[in-house]
Amino acid sequence: MLELLLVQGRLLKKVLDSIKDLVTDANFDCSVTGFSLQAIDV
Repeated sequence: MLELLLVQGRLLKKVLDSIKDLVTDANFDCSVTGFSLQAIDV
């Protein structure tokens, strides 16, 4: 189970909205050290 608490949730939405047109397949890695995205662009 993953639970996120964002002070500014709009910031994450803006980032994801800008990425969605650039990549078709992406993997999100959520860990204690942070949040990362590995994607293949086309």
